[in-house]
Amino acid sequence: MSTSLENKVKSKKKRNIVIGIIIIAVVLLVVLQFKFDAINAVRDTLSGKETVKATLEISCKPLSDDVTKLKDKSKAEYIPDNGVILEQTEYRMEKGDTAFDMLKKATTDEGIQAEYSYTQAYDAYFIEGISNLYNGDAGGMSGWLYYVNGKSPEYGISGYELRDGDNILVIFSCDGGEDVDVRDLLPDDISL
Repeated sequence: MSTSLENKVKSKKKRNIVIGIIIIAVVLLVVLQFKFDAINAVRDTLSGKETVKATLEISCKPLSDDVTKLKDKSKAEYIPDNGVILEQTEYRMEKGDTAFDMLKKATTDEGIQAEYSYTQAYDAYFIEGISNLYNGDAGGMSGWLYYVNGKSPEYGISGYELRDGDNILVIFSCDGGEDVDVRDLLPDDISL
């Protein structure tokens, strides 16, 4: 065999090996993408726990649109330019967990400063502040609200039991919710 023919054969073999490695890598990535869900599902089945998957987003969009509403201008450093404190993230929670449980998990896992208070009279937790933004920081009607699938529930965040597929939005409003247009904040697969 001539040297040029040997080089062509070696080059073709190398190319085929590289293509094979790329295909294997792509297949492994696809398998790994589903690995954790499968492991969690098996673990939940073996433990007898039922779980739900829900998403959470934390936003201060109304305030990021107009930071002049802040009473303490030094707090502007805590406001992301796009208003998103936590991008929409999926969590697997135990059946019976509340939107508050998911918020606590998310802020703890992501290292987001958060403060809550418990009111015995209502047997409920309330959001005091997230990411150093507190109720009242942008006027008397400002504070943290939450929405489930684009709607405001009739009870507090610690009273809402998560359902599979829920989309929870926790958002800082400057005007008691009047400045929140959840249609702009909903995922594409949910409409009002």
